[in-house]
Amino acid sequence: MRGTNTCARKLNRFWILPWIFFASFIVMISASVALAESAGVLNKLSVNKASYNTGDLVKITAEFENVGDEEVTAMLKGELYISGRLLDVINSDEMKVEPGETKNLTVYFTPDQYGFYSFYGYVTYAGRTTLGRLIRFKVTGWGADKKSPRTYIGTGPKDSIIPLVMSGLIALIVAGFVLLFRKKIPAVEY
Repeated sequence: MRGTNTCARKLNRFWILPWIFFASFIVMISASVALAESAGVLNKLSVNKASYNTGDLVKITAEFENVGDEEVTAMLKGELYISGRLLDVINSDEMKVEPGETKNLTVYFTPDQYGFYSFYGYVTYAGRTTLGRLIRFKVTGWGADKKSPRTYIGTGPKDSIIPLVMSGLIALIVAGFVLLFRKKIPAVEY
């Protein structure tokens, strides 16, 4: 008697799985219908040049498309990093975007430090947020005076691997010489 009761409990447990899948399917459909009313996409995030000098004006542009059925007010928001350290939070002006229309949202800033910059940006609209995008660019040490160039070797991801590779090669060469010129010690039998 006890075995049949356990089997029935196991069957009841498995019958709930289709109901869970059905409920999650209904939730996904209702969420997609709600998003169809006001929906937007951040198509592209770009800068006008790949590298800048300190003191230059950097223009960051986001291409936002309203794929929904309502007019929305959109704003580009972003976090500016230098060598992985948060430097500033930048917001654009708000802009109205009609359904089916694509607009460019722009922010500006002037770097005063040389190095590798990253900008993580996203667009907020109608209480929602698009998926974010990341762009990278470098700023050299040539300032507006053009008198003193600064080197930035070792601040980027490619530059930081060079010393590691060189030290690995030196270690291999030293190990090769040790193996090549080591003295053979005769085995001692007891």
